[in-house]
Amino acid sequence: MTASAQRSMSRGARRRVGTPCVIFLDDTRWAAFHQLAPLLRRAGVRTVRVSAGAQTGSRFGSRLVYDRYEVLSGASEAGALRRILEEENVIDIQFVERFGAIVRPNLGVLDAGVAERVARRLAVQDKLSAAQLFHDSGVRTPAVVPVTEASPGAVAARFGFPVVVKARVGSAGTNVIIAGDVESLIAAATAPDGDPEDRYYEQYVYGEKLNYAAAATSADIEQELAYRVIRWLEPAGTAFEVQTISDPQLEAFGRRAIAVAGCTGLMNMDVIRDTEGRDWLIDFNSRAFGGAVCFRAAGIDMSQGYLRAIGMSSTPPACASPRADVRFRVFPTCLGEAISSGRMMRTAVLFVRESWPYLRWVGIRYWLSEALAIADSVRTARRARAQRDGLRESEPTLAQARANETAPPVAR
Repeated sequence: MTASAQRSMSRGARRRVGTPCVIFLDDTRWAAFHQLAPLLRRAGVRTVRVSAGAQTGSRFGSRLVYDRYEVLSGASEAGALRRILEEENVIDIQFVERFGAIVRPNLGVLDAGVAERVARRLAVQDKLSAAQLFHDSGVRTPAVVPVTEASPGAVAARFGFPVVVKARVGSAGTNVIIAGDVESLIAAATAPDGDPEDRYYEQYVYGEKLNYAAAATSADIEQELAYRVIRWLEPAGTAFEVQTISDPQLEAFGRRAIAVAGCTGLMNMDVIRDTEGRDWLIDFNSRAFGGAVCFRAAGIDMSQGYLRAIGMSSTPPACASPRADVRFRVFPTCLGEAISSGRMMRTAVLFVRESWPYLRWVGIRYWLSEALAIADSVRTARRARAQRDGLRESEPTLAQARANETAPPVAR
């Protein structure tokens, strides 16, 4: 789309069916997708949010950010997704890892070039297979063992403690357990809420948490980020405070991993630098990543590289790497503690302070959508807190009731 066509299009207008479209497939409100979508719309790209399961969040909030919002229903999620893909001019699919299972059977619906791009990302979303691929290709990764191939005792003897237990497919640190003793390792390996075939042990690596991220085309890396994680959601979740760094070693390490994966588009890697200064690839995420827009604070707009990767821009990004030593909090993850408190005023003050730059970076529609979602989250947290407090208050009464049931009769 030409620059003049983009200027003529109102930022609030709906992009019509038939316009080049990016599908965002999720199971809950995914901050990385909600931040990228408005930037794509500004560039003239149609955006469609597709959620599996129950409707997640406000439909109005999603309509503020996306051109279309659908919730998959019926017996076959793959079939429901296929119908949506057939209706749209799809140039990419951004999806949460667990939905690879319904994306894969629909590759045939996509244009050949798009299908190839998505297939490469699918190939590295099984974390166990990806770890083995990177290791065999010379990218340093922790040792891994499928849960079905070794007992907890044998793994503890080989790795020592702690030991990491992971789901083969997951995101944002979910289903990651760091076991510090045999009992917790056995519990993690035999958890009743999952198939042992879907989990694996991983050697724990001590060191500094770093990340490398990039926007890459098939020909080159358009943009890249190197940053240090200052604070994150425990035990292994999303970062909410980071600092950009200049680190040629980390950049070279990340580029090697991209060359092995063969992926294009947006990618992010969790890396640990051990006490001997060696980098270890912990996780490779082949999709839009949380906090990407936050790096506007360091002078880089990662959506420009992504638009190049999907063939929607012929202009090189204005900035290929961020300014170093810029420290900032990742929005909206940094509001998690305030939201959990259930205190509306406290959360509102923090929201205004942290979200203010996004009015300029992403736009008023995104800002309003986040305000609605966070207010709803605070109300939910308040109800949950009240319920917990009510249960605690009732405990003495229940205990007394049980005591009365067993107390000897009193003479009258």
